Amino acid sequence: MKERFEKLAELWGNLPGTKKATLAFAALGIVGLSIAILSFSGGSTQMRVLVSGADAKDLGEVVEILKTNQIPYEYNEAGDSILVPEDKRASMRMELAMKGLPKTGDVGFEIFDEGNFGISDFVQRTNHTRAIQGELARTISMMDAIRSAKVFVVKPENNLLLSEDPNDRPSASVYVDTGGNTLDKSTVVAVQFLVSRAVKGVNKSHVAVMDNQGNLLSEEGEDGGGAAGVAGQLMKAYQAQERRLEQKIETMLARIVGKENVVARVSVNLDTKSSTLLDEKFDPEGQVPRTSTTDKDEATTVETQPQSNATGMGANVPNVSQDATQQDPIMAQSDEKRESKTTDFEISRTLKEEMQEPGAIIGRSAAVLIAKGESPRTVDQIQSIHDAVVNAIGARFDQVDLETHVTVHEVEFLPAFMGPAGETFNQFEHILQTYGHHIKNLVGIVLALVIFVMFLRMLKKFKPSDAEVQVLDEDDQQLLSGTRSLGSGLTPELLNDLIQEKPDNVGTALRKYLETGAK
Repeated sequence: MKERFEKLAELWGNLPGTKKATLAFAALGIVGLSIAILSFSGGSTQMRVLVSGADAKDLGEVVEILKTNQIPYEYNEAGDSILVPEDKRASMRMELAMKGLPKTGDVGFEIFDEGNFGISDFVQRTNHTRAIQGELARTISMMDAIRSAKVFVVKPENNLLLSEDPNDRPSASVYVDTGGNTLDKSTVVAVQFLVSRAVKGVNKSHVAVMDNQGNLLSEEGEDGGGAAGVAGQLMKAYQAQERRLEQKIETMLARIVGKENVVARVSVNLDTKSSTLLDEKFDPEGQVPRTSTTDKDEATTVETQPQSNATGMGANVPNVSQDATQQDPIMAQSDEKRESKTTDFEISRTLKEEMQEPGAIIGRSAAVLIAKGESPRTVDQIQSIHDAVVNAIGARFDQVDLETHVTVHEVEFLPAFMGPAGETFNQFEHILQTYGHHIKNLVGIVLALVIFVMFLRMLKKFKPSDAEVQVLDEDDQQLLSGTRSLGSGLTPELLNDLIQEKPDNVGTALRKYLETGAK
């Protein structure tokens, strides 16, 4: 390793001044370009909103604090918000809170930190609404795709009687500055849910979301109970069923013809009616005893003849003679017994209740296109694919003509990036969006390494080749008029001629000259 450095030092010492300057400028340019590429590949610092909605005086004080702390900042397009690097945002928010800034703009629940004794109930409710708006705006601004946000909450008057007018219900509007980004559907729904759960009485369908370009991101009434909400839910049901059947066809045929060689489109007909069927039947032959009751009664009747000529108490007491020990003679006696049995039977009954919910598929049709191969497919092969598609989507359960409602055709496909149904370009774009940051860093590092290797190769190319210095004999020296001999025949004029012919060999020429002069 030491020898290599010595050779490089010797090589650098043998170079002329102009080439040293050229190599120095080239090295500085390569280093500067590498730093620029690495800086670009590392990505710029994400800027986040520090203060929004404040007046000019508060913004000026915030800017002075940022300059004092040497923190970079920038304004938004409206000029009422200040953005700082994301890693400095938390510390600066704490410092501004310690100094009571901003005094205006979006405020949160810190509005209740100071005592407000004696203010009216209306002012308290207004401050509470302002606090909720400010906290929601701060929370929404923390999302990755949103730079700043403002929230407006509208509440009806506090009346004793509830109004049935839907316009009197609480609602909210959200304005977001995306900085050129595009919010996907899931982010918009998340914002709507956040606002609807934070404000009492606000339904998700009553939260409107709009970006800084004037685009309405939310769909009004998609989850409501009115006609618009029902239509939106029905359309989602159609799309979900159709996409499910399309995926079944494409995944099945992808194993046969390839994923990029099949396109399937399915149309379904859903039953939007709801019905309830109650069927009750009785079977008289299917009697089953449920309860059985038995009643028994027993009675005995006796007739006697009283004795005559009796006076006193004994004569007035029936069946008792004057002599208490003597009974009247029995004239007749009868015994009666009665028994009854009651059995209750349960008649066999069948109760059948059927409920039909909306959304059932009552009809479907499919169109399948297959890319042509090197050789056209036979009729039997197309029919086999047709039968497989019919069974996969369950079209045999529909009372339709299968040959008309399910079609399979073999056509010639355009390249994926040119066709309207091609997904290659979309997949490439998705990969760039997902891994673009890492790819950019990797490309920057690779370019820096390539440039460094090229610099080393260029440096090696400047290695001078040994020049053949021809030493003149004494006879040849005498032929040169006006020359002065130095050493063994190498004259200064000859040395100058050699240097002018090959400037790269100046080191070798001087070394030869010194060696010749030393002799």
